[in-house]
Amino acid sequence: MMKIKLIKTILFSICLLAPSLKMNAMVLIKEGTTWRYSMGNGLSARTVDFTLERIDDHFGKECFGLYGTDTEDMQKILYHILHYDGTCVYLLENEQTDNWFLMYDFGMEPGDFRMVTRVFLGPWETFGPNDYVTCPVLCNGREKNGGFDNETEIMIVREINETRDHTHTWIVGCGNADDWGFLLNVHGGYVGGGMRLLSIESDGQIIYQYQPPETGIDQVDTPLEDNDPVEWYTLQGVRVDNPQNGIFIRRQGANITKQVIK
Repeated sequence: MMKIKLIKTILFSICLLAPSLKMNAMVLIKEGTTWRYSMGNGLSARTVDFTLERIDDHFGKECFGLYGTDTEDMQKILYHILHYDGTCVYLLENEQTDNWFLMYDFGMEPGDFRMVTRVFLGPWETFGPNDYVTCPVLCNGREKNGGFDNETEIMIVREINETRDHTHTWIVGCGNADDWGFLLNVHGGYVGGGMRLLSIESDGQIIYQYQPPETGIDQVDTPLEDNDPVEWYTLQGVRVDNPQNGIFIRRQGANITKQVIK
């Protein structure tokens, strides 16, 4: 009888503890998180910090403003208004309505299908209907111990539409890792203009820091295997089938080179 009582007590304690364990998982969609980016190329490159700040509720929903601050002139710009309910991230269409676009559903299980929104990265005041793109996604799987550290979970999500069939990695509680670890499900905009995630800081801790690939005289070329397939990538790591007019990464087996395509 004492054993049964003890087991019941342990099970009850686990039930009480389970929600708090879930809450301790990494969530970056909150105040106190900063995404630092290098934006632009060459002499025009600058460093911009993107931060989330709690703003007034909108139609009863808790909202965050996504602000970008240029670290040189300290100009602060509002880019988007977001709502996060602990599972899904929503993007506000405009301040006059209560219309929200689903951007992420971190609760999807393998086989689940959603229509999500990808967005151009630009100042809030310049946005129009053509800056939002809705696309179907299918959850192919979830993996523990992925992302930035062993506390995070990743989702494998396949996006399929008329012009695109691409598999993304979503970091639960953060965003699309394939789109430079950014909170927003970005398409176009600054992405083609030399955008590089440098670091993610949350509550005073460095969650992620970019490490450039090793180069120099100590680098040893790996022998090229002629029968390995050739793969092409943009400088941001996006795979392309037919590279044109730009600088691309060419991979064949373990041999990787940077090439200019005209």
